[in-house]
Amino acid sequence: HYYELVDTPMTWADADAAAQSMTYLGFTGHLITVTDEDEHNWFRGFLASESPNNHVHMGGFQDPGGSEPGGGWQWVTGEPMTYTKWYPGEPNQYLGNNEDHMFGFRGNESYRGEWADGLGSNNFWFVVEYDYTPPVPLETVSWGLIKTRP
Repeated sequence: HYYELVDTPMTWADADAAAQSMTYLGFTGHLITVTDEDEHNWFRGFLASESPNNHVHMGGFQDPGGSEPGGGWQWVTGEPMTYTKWYPGEPNQYLGNNEDHMFGFRGNESYRGEWADGLGSNNFWFVVEYDYTPPVPLETVSWGLIKTRP
């Protein structure tokens, strides 16, 4: 994976569209998905060094049919959201708002990188993730004397 901070404030929908239009080394971008503890720890450090005083849009959103406030959350990539790092009390529909887009806290070190639900109209910076997708299933690729197993 490669990551890029875009320090232009945008709405979540505009950030999502921008991320999908970006490429790096031929890899297509998307808003960041944090799918395990290792990636979360990296994300925390990245925000500490790259994102002064700003929250960042992430690639999580709530399906309009999801039960409020915590149901139906998913990643823009379609990956299952089996790992979560919500800030305590999040998602929460703060002040009764329809908060159905995810952002990561920049904030102080104790909660940096944890997630919250927010309004899609919030203008935040965003992090683009570029994933390598093999052109063929790995089971069909041979590398010298080593062949992957199905």
